Amino acid sequence: MGSYPDSAMPAFEFDPRQPSKARSPHSLSFCGTIGDELNGLLNRAMATTKIRKTPEVCNGAACIGRTQIPVWELIALQLQGCSDANLLNDYPQLTRDDLKAARTYYAQHPEEIDAAINAEPSQS
Repeated sequence: MGSYPDSAMPAFEFDPRQPSKARSPHSLSFCGTIGDELNGLLNRAMATTKIRKTPEVCNGAACIGRTQIPVWELIALQLQGCSDANLLNDYPQLTRDDLKAARTYYAQHPEEIDAAINAEPSQS
């Protein structure tokens, strides 16, 4: 009673300092030098799972996975001074994690995103 076969273990980890709070493995955070490296790897992995390129969607531009919002559009708005709060208000389907994934993708692929921003006609 109360035990699970190894393959049926719940996908949560308990913090021993706060036994009543379960955390998803996707929200882990590590400390120290090795922790910083692991956090960087997790952030890059999150970005690649949240960002998708599909030839039939937005001309194959990198988009937030479950939307048709191109990464370049979000980055262009941020470069113009738009805050996360404004973006989340203007795009209610997005989350803070989506914005973080877009910034991480931009950090990994600046030439691609800058080229897409520069290819758009100016709206001045």
